[in-house]
Amino acid sequence: MNNVAHDLGTQFYAALTVEDWPAIRSLLHDDVTWTLPGDHAISGTAVGADAVIARLQKVAGSGVHFELQRILRSRDNVVLCQHNTARRGDRILS
Repeated sequence: MNNVAHDLGTQFYAALTVEDWPAIRSLLHDDVTWTLPGDHAISGTAVGADAVIARLQKVAGSGVHFELQRILRSRDNVVLCQHNTARRGDRILS
């Protein structure tokens, strides 16, 4: 099970870095959820594959560079721990 989850995370990250939305869609269950903490425009829980992809497109469209640090997995979940960076004008996300 853990190798399957790790492989899923690896495939997801590879597709994310090249913005291959159909490949990402093929990896997601229809009932997938993605929760981001905070009170920003992308915070909260996206429910369903289409909502998750829409959020991913919003994040990627803002110029964020994704750097995978590790993949965490449990019986029911896969988490990509990333260091995300971006620059917009004088603003820097590091």
